[in-house]
Amino acid sequence: TGYVGAEGGFARYDIAADTWTQLSLPPGDMQYWQLTAAGDTVIASAGSHEQGDATDWRYDAASDSWTALPDDPLGPSFDRMMASVGDHLYLFARDLVPNPGSEEPSLIRTARFDLRTSQWELLADSEVIGGSNPMVVGELIVFPTAGSVDGGQVNNWGRSYPFGGIYDTATAMWSALPEPA
Repeated sequence: TGYVGAEGGFARYDIAADTWTQLSLPPGDMQYWQLTAAGDTVIASAGSHEQGDATDWRYDAASDSWTALPDDPLGPSFDRMMASVGDHLYLFARDLVPNPGSEEPSLIRTARFDLRTSQWELLADSEVIGGSNPMVVGELIVFPTAGSVDGGQVNNWGRSYPFGGIYDTATAMWSALPEPA
C-alpha cells in the first residue's frame, strides 16, 4: 500500500535497466489516492468522501490507463482503506457522521470487490473503530492498533470500542485482537 498524487507522481521501476518510467495518474482532481496491489493490477482509491464524491480506479499497465471501479455499496465514507486477498479486493470504511455530536461511533464497514467479475458485495460490519491501515497475513486482514475509545465526555457512547481487529476473509467474520504483551 502506498499513496500517489500530484506531488509524487506514479512510476514503474525496471530493475534490469535501472530506470524509472513515468506513468499516468488516475483521472480527476484528487490530490492523492491510496494505492493497493490487487492481483496483477493496482487500485487507486480515495481515502474519503468528506470533500464530495470520489472515484476509485483500476490501472491497466498494457495501455497505461485507468478504468473507474463501480460505486461501492458502503456509500459516503471516510478512513477508506483497501486490502487484497486472492481474487478479491476488500474495502474498509467508516460512515460519515457528525463529529463531535454522533450518537454512535462510526465503525468499520466492509465490502468485497471481485476482481474477475467487477462486482461488489456488502459484508459484515465490525465493532472496530479503526486506527491504522490493514495488513494482510494469509487469509486474515489485521488492523493492528491496540487500545480502545469510548467517545470521551463530549461524545460518550456508553462503552469502549477497539481500534484494532482481525477480519477473516475465509469466514467473512471479525474477531478481536489478542491482548498485547
